[in-house]
Amino acid sequence: MRVTVTTEFRYLATADGAVWSPSSLAYPFWSRYLAVFDQVRVVARVQSATRVPATYLRCDGDRVSFAPLPPYQGPFQY
Repeated sequence: MRVTVTTEFRYLATADGAVWSPSSLAYPFWSRYLAVFDQVRVVARVQSATRVPATYLRCDGDRVSFAPLPPYQGPFQY
């Protein structure tokens, strides 16, 4: 069974497809759902980045994937 979770939290993605976060909403947070579900898909705002800060944490991984939404900000970009 799969679960899809939506969040307005913003993430960064590198060219290799890895998704990164500056907070605790990283892979260990999402992998908790794997105790009940086979796969987790996170729908979130994801912005492309060439590099991520060393303090960022990896968010995707084994059975956790992201469905990126455009990272608009404010009503004019919407």
